[in-house]
Amino acid sequence: MANIPNFPAIRPSLLLDFANSGRTDPRIAFTRATTAARWGASGKLESVPSGVPRIDYDKTTGECLGLLLEGASTNLSYPSNMPTSTVGTTTGKMQANGAIQITSGVLAPDGSSNGFTVVGALSSGNSTGNSNIRSLAGFGVAGVYTVSCWAKSSIAGTALLVRDPSSGAIIATPSLPPVWRKYYFTFTTTVDNANAIFYNTEGNAVDLFNVQIEAGPVASSDIPTTTAAVTRAADNPVIGIQPSLKKTFIAEVNSYAGYPSASANDRRHVFSLTPETLSTSSEYIWVFLASNGLFLVGRSPDGGIFTRTLLSAFPASNASHRVGVVIDGSTFQGVLNGVFGPVQTGLMNSGNVLNTLTIGAQQSSGVSRFVLGYVARLSIYESDLPIAQVQRLTQP
Repeated sequence: MANIPNFPAIRPSLLLDFANSGRTDPRIAFTRATTAARWGASGKLESVPSGVPRIDYDKTTGECLGLLLEGASTNLSYPSNMPTSTVGTTTGKMQANGAIQITSGVLAPDGSSNGFTVVGALSSGNSTGNSNIRSLAGFGVAGVYTVSCWAKSSIAGTALLVRDPSSGAIIATPSLPPVWRKYYFTFTTTVDNANAIFYNTEGNAVDLFNVQIEAGPVASSDIPTTTAAVTRAADNPVIGIQPSLKKTFIAEVNSYAGYPSASANDRRHVFSLTPETLSTSSEYIWVFLASNGLFLVGRSPDGGIFTRTLLSAFPASNASHRVGVVIDGSTFQGVLNGVFGPVQTGLMNSGNVLNTLTIGAQQSSGVSRFVLGYVARLSIYESDLPIAQVQRLTQP
């Protein structure tokens, strides 16, 4: 690589290439207290055991997307897949109303027979006499919720509609395809314990799988439920690194959830640097993407907290972004997709204690925030690389 213009002559001290290798590095200390779902290389939705990282694949192309990282989330609706039932049957929170028929045993995206067919759900009314499925009190305390499910129909022109009767909002899918596709519906409810209503105006047969309701504006990976709400725990991948005052970080990330503003609580973190042992006064560096750029937040040795805009840019949603951060003691500079921002100086000088890297997440003694998507690769150079080299490494 030394003979290629603007490529570093030195090799990275750490290279984590999840997307190309299709695996994680054994040096990563990974925890997650529950099982979690991923799309596997087999072309099916898979359940991954607790404590095992998820390498995710594109369900259409089969391309390896990298390490999937998400925070904790709860599916409030249960069961996520309804059994064969007739009018007036209530299973958990899910209620079959009016003149509908539900038949289980449909081949699902995970290869199981847990999908189910709904026929005759043609009403948006919020009572047992109307033909639809209701998730009773599915929305909980008034606020923002996201409904998600897999759906398909063999009848052309059939759409799935979801209604929040508290606000009157109705969201419809496009015409459903004959193959499984996942859909998302975000509502702002106006009363506590509002129902969620599922129907289509023609009453045509619709196949559904894994009905999910989560608090917030984002739908995460599948969380199956049976007799109660289920919480998927947060992913936590950390790796020890050599502490130093000069480092260059290169990462490629893709958030499926898009990029909120820098002030939002769910901003998309690329990585964080902390001491191995955290406290409320620990020094740290967080790097994250937002709708208005690439940002760095840190706590100095004197306890002061600072925020710096490394680059004012607008990262596109549902696209991979290459991020570079050059640290030279108290000097920082950021690069996003080959475009670099101004040098930031006079911030902190504590690289000698920041010996723990958290991948795709903010790490602190309090709240954690995540990339909510994929880290394709991440590398560290034990030098403040020239900006031309960092540009080359981060060009799309």
